[in-house]
Amino acid sequence: MALSLQQKQNEVQHAQGREGLSVFRRVLCSVVFLIICGLLFAAGSLAHAQSTFGSVRGNVQDASGSAIPDAKIVLHSTDENTERTVDTDSSGGFIFENVKAGKYSLRAHRDGFADTVVSGISVEARQDLRLETTLNVAAQMTTVEVSGAGDQINTENGTISDSKTNIEMTQLPLNNRATTTSPLGALGLSPNVQTDSSGNIALGGASSSMVNFSVDGISSANVRQNGALQDAYPSQEGIAAVKVTAFNNSAEFSQVGDVTFTTKNGTSQYHGSVFEYLQNQALDADPYGSRGKAPKKFNTFGFSLSGPIVIPHLYDGHSKTFFFADYEGNRRRTAVFQQYVVPTAADRSGNLSDIGGPTIPSTQISQTAKALLAYYPLPNVAGATNQTQSINYQNFQATPARTDGADIRVDQTISSKQSVYARFSRKNITTDFANLFLPDDSDSIHNRSLLISHTYTITPKLLNEFRYGFTNVTTNVNFLIQGSTALSQLDLTGVDISQHPLTHAFPTFNFSAGTPFPVIGRDKAGVTQSKTTQFSDNLTYSFGKHTVKGGIDIRRVRYFDLESFAPQFASDDFGAFIFQPSYGNAQGDQFTGNAFGDFLEGAPTTLYFAVSSPDVGGTATQYSFFAQDEFQVNSRLTLSYGLRWQILPGFQEDGGNLANFDQRNNSIVVPDALAGYLASQNITSSNVAFQQSFNACPSGTAAGSTVHGLPCTGYITASQDGLPQSLRQTYKGDFQPRIAIAYRPFNDTRTVVRAGFGIYTMTNLGPLSFNNSGNPTSNLHTYSNSNSAGPNTPQIIFPNTAPATSGVTFGGGGLDQGVDPNFRDPQSNQWNVTVERQLTNATSLRASLRWHAHLPAEHHRGS
Repeated sequence: MALSLQQKQNEVQHAQGREGLSVFRRVLCSVVFLIICGLLFAAGSLAHAQSTFGSVRGNVQDASGSAIPDAKIVLHSTDENTERTVDTDSSGGFIFENVKAGKYSLRAHRDGFADTVVSGISVEARQDLRLETTLNVAAQMTTVEVSGAGDQINTENGTISDSKTNIEMTQLPLNNRATTTSPLGALGLSPNVQTDSSGNIALGGASSSMVNFSVDGISSANVRQNGALQDAYPSQEGIAAVKVTAFNNSAEFSQVGDVTFTTKNGTSQYHGSVFEYLQNQALDADPYGSRGKAPKKFNTFGFSLSGPIVIPHLYDGHSKTFFFADYEGNRRRTAVFQQYVVPTAADRSGNLSDIGGPTIPSTQISQTAKALLAYYPLPNVAGATNQTQSINYQNFQATPARTDGADIRVDQTISSKQSVYARFSRKNITTDFANLFLPDDSDSIHNRSLLISHTYTITPKLLNEFRYGFTNVTTNVNFLIQGSTALSQLDLTGVDISQHPLTHAFPTFNFSAGTPFPVIGRDKAGVTQSKTTQFSDNLTYSFGKHTVKGGIDIRRVRYFDLESFAPQFASDDFGAFIFQPSYGNAQGDQFTGNAFGDFLEGAPTTLYFAVSSPDVGGTATQYSFFAQDEFQVNSRLTLSYGLRWQILPGFQEDGGNLANFDQRNNSIVVPDALAGYLASQNITSSNVAFQQSFNACPSGTAAGSTVHGLPCTGYITASQDGLPQSLRQTYKGDFQPRIAIAYRPFNDTRTVVRAGFGIYTMTNLGPLSFNNSGNPTSNLHTYSNSNSAGPNTPQIIFPNTAPATSGVTFGGGGLDQGVDPNFRDPQSNQWNVTVERQLTNATSLRASLRWHAHLPAEHHRGS
């Protein structure tokens, strides 16, 4: 028997040698075909995606260690009662690609041998699972069963990652459900995760913008901010697992780090769950300085149900059609503890002796001050009602919130070669945020996401995976007071709100210099959006000892946001009024000598106004192509190598509402569409002021010519400057090679030496575009106040908000921010060497040497 097996093995090897070149050519043709398809598809609403499937691979040998070719390997899904079959190759190797995460058993059969069944196999998302199978010569036993199989460590490539199951995410004492329904809190279980002071999540030393977040392979990145969307995720009850990859992703994946959530699928048996999480203030300590506990009652509740879809007498989907559905609700009744110093009744009437100020006659107290002080509460702390040297006001400000989310997933086995699944998630959140002494924000967040995935086993060695999906999040920040109403109520005149007549906001007043009183105000409120539509197609071909994968992923991304120049220009169009004890260093450079006294009189020291652009939105389509090969050199060594190429064009702003500076010709550059946009929105005046701020050259005048007594700056369109409408060249050199090895020194799955190297490009999203947006349609004003005719005779006094006369100023301005027109996408180099040993079924030991170098964005020569 051994001799015939060896002869068979030699014959196959000779045949493989003759056919290897032909097969490789076919693979290359397939990859080229995929790239061509990707370019054709790019005209539509397409986007980036990635596979969440894993693989099961291994070798079959006899008791002496000799390879057994042509053995039949059957992978059985115990969840869905479906099967896939492959034959071992000449070296006894087998591989199942595109394996859905779940529970499996594996049967190995070869005539003359007893069958071996490996049960209790668990495949996680993106896991490459190796199983070594031994067949014994048939005797009295016809089947040998092995339980609990599967390697606990990665023995296939240089990737450093870890996974957490649903049980670990929901049962370990993380307490993340005490604050949110987002599963991002469970990432604290991963040793590779770091969170910065702003709450951004980073991996393995990379910045937060170099981490990709996805659910079932569909991106959940925040297009405007980079990083992760907070709540665009299914219920934790519906998440099967999360995989966190910190080092050496393969060419299939774009970023240095990757966080992949996978959702649960239905099985051939019905299952369900019901849960309730309650947290209250019973065991909380009193907030510092308070005389009671902060109110808190937090309820998270829901259910899940899964199983086959069965319609009695019409359809039985026990082995074909499965569903998983869940609902999660959240009700939060909490409060923010506030403690401040507020003006006393005496302060409001003009007696400022308790803060070291003068007495302001009641006849000099402005209507603006009287109206604003109506928003400030009176002291309520016993013993502090007549002085302002310590906290005299305390309050628990209610901030209720409500969340309702639901998810549905349906899996369909079309045939032994084809399967498809679809998931839709919906989550609505309403929450209040406390504004100091003003009405609370009442915000609403709508999260919607969709995935459709189709897998086709064209032949046992050729598989195709298609994915389409979107993630859309709309946030509506609702502030009760309309800005125009606030200006009228506060008796302020002369404020230009022509570009935001209906926006809700409240002017900012800051008289804290030398006083204990807090600032009051609210910047513009409105709608923000992050939208990603995605498409990908991957083709996998196995031949000999090679598994070659190639594919495309294309991303259509869009953001919409408020244009703001805060914090310096707090409240933007509606004004920021700053009060100081003095406006200069000379004697007499003061009004009342006290910031709160100046406020009572209505004499601000400095006034900031930003006639800001209409709200901005940008759209871009980004392309990625990759090819990689996993080469099983022998039973001990696996070599993985590949190349990724990305094209990341800049965002095109709605209406061409952006501007940039090109130092090559000393010119401000704007998109061709801007002129029409200005006319359609009737906002030409802001653009005129923008051009005046840098002394724009009249049409036909060369940059640098003297105009208005100053050298002028060019003002040209993108076409005139030879730039794309995004105002920056598209860098086409983002090639990213990846290579990794995995060496199993003892020819088992318990010890491995891994190493890898890769170059990664940061996918620039909204922040880079937002730098330039709104520049040509915004106009900033700063006014400084001073005495006009003796002590305490301010030039600007409420209700006026500007000098009596102000002429046109040419020059002296500048772009708030800009981007090099020849910007090169930043990259990072990364490598690691790792030795890992599985000690027990639940314990492993790992030692790694890791290196990470960020390559900053550079200038490149434009094409």
